Amino acid sequence: MTRIFIASLPALVILAGAFLFLASPVLAECGKITYYHATGNKTACGDKYTGEEMFAAHRSLPCGTKLKVVDQITKKWVSVTVRDRGPAAWTGNSLDVSYRAARKLGMVQRGKIRGCW
Repeated sequence: MTRIFIASLPALVILAGAFLFLASPVLAECGKITYYHATGNKTACGDKYTGEEMFAAHRSLPCGTKLKVVDQITKKWVSVTVRDRGPAAWTGNSLDVSYRAARKLGMVQRGKIRGCW
């Protein structure tokens, strides 16, 4: 019984490592991130935007998608939920985050950051 366990131990370690790798979030997209502060408006997903939620606006991701947004320079990160559509394609920006998320990322003064999610 001990020999079977010892022989299968490397396989268990490999499986555990593969699980941890697959379970970890993958930063799949990078681009310019801005924030918006238009309080009182209704989002594309039907919520009222106050600026104090941890929301994001993305052109194609479905409503309710959870994102981990990471600033590429400062390495600060926040978790947000996609609750709106935007930013407009002509702006060149890829993601808008709520004012609260922008404060946590430390980007309010800069206005725009380069990040991944």
